[in-house]
Formats: sequence, C-alpha cells, structure tokens
Amino acid sequence: MNSHWLALMGSADMEPTLKKLQGDAVLDFAEYSLLRESAQVKFNHLLSSLRTNPGLLHKERTDSVQKLQEVEALSLQLAALIQSSCLYLRRSGLEKADRRLARQALECQLAYLQACLRRSMDSFDTF
Repeated sequence: MNSHWLALMGSADMEPTLKKLQGDAVLDFAEYSLLRESAQVKFNHLLSSLRTNPGLLHKERTDSVQKLQEVEALSLQLAALIQSSCLYLRRSGLEKADRRLARQALECQLAYLQACLRRSMDSFDTF
C-alpha cells in the first residue's frame, strides 16, 4: 500500500458503516473490505504513535505495543474462526431452530466482547 492509500484509509469516516452494522445490516464486500483495511490502518497508526511516545517509559511502551499486537492478532484469528464456523454450520444441515440457536450463540459472544470494550473504554475515557 502506498502512503496516499494509507492516508485515505486512515481518514475514512467509518461512522456510516458502523451505524449500518448496528442496524443489523450486512455489509457488501466493498464495505467489508474498507472496514477491515481502515481498522488495520488505524491500529497501525496507534501502534506507531505508542512506539514513538516520549511520555512512556520503555517498559510501558513495549508492554502496550505487545498487548495491542496480541489483540490485533487474536481479532484476525477470531474473524477467521467466525467465518469458518458459520461455513461449517451452514454445511451441517441444521434444523431451523438449531440455526437460530447458533446465530444467538455467536451473536451473544460478540455482544459480550462489545460490552467488554464499552466497559473498558468507559474507564479509559474517565481516567
């Protein structure tokens, strides 16, 4: 990716896309790709900012970057696992009630992660 593309991705207003998701809409491939790329660029920008922050001690900087890199790696892994799980569930021939249960189970797991993020960011914002 060239620097112009990175700048565009980093400055992209993702609010309409996020609102669409909150309304239970399914993103088309272009929106999904834009969201994925924008998230990656914003995360890389955060990591770069942490790496060069003179206000942090070396250990704090290293620990912060390491933890965020772990979050990034696990997020990518989780996304892949969700996609493959849904593929396997779709191929399994579940009855309608079981498909509904599978959807609820996966959506509850993601709601739990969203609640964790909100609670953590609340304490982060009030610090």
